[in-house]
Amino acid sequence: MNLLLEEVAAQLPKGTHAVMLIDNAGWHTANEIRVPLNISLLNLPPYSPELNAIERVWQYLRDRYLSGRLFTGTAGIIDASCEAWNRLLEEAGRIRSLTDLDWIAGIKT
Repeated sequence: MNLLLEEVAAQLPKGTHAVMLIDNAGWHTANEIRVPLNISLLNLPPYSPELNAIERVWQYLRDRYLSGRLFTGTAGIIDASCEAWNRLLEEAGRIRSLTDLDWIAGIKT
């Protein structure tokens, strides 16, 4: 999680502050988390996957590209996950269609 936060923080334009929605997974709430100054973490309520837009993306990836497969090991899982992610990126508008939740539409950017 710390590596992810560092990478996201480094990609933000200078002067930008991001709010990252997180669920209550153990690695999101560990005491060792180092949150960069240009990021704030906002916890979703417990047991609310319907509010977490990324859950729809993961479900789509599992249903479309990853389920019903046998993997030969960790490298096979990583390769299949990378391939699934790249195929998803090729589907214009798919991520928006999966993550366009009603409650998000009301947030001003």
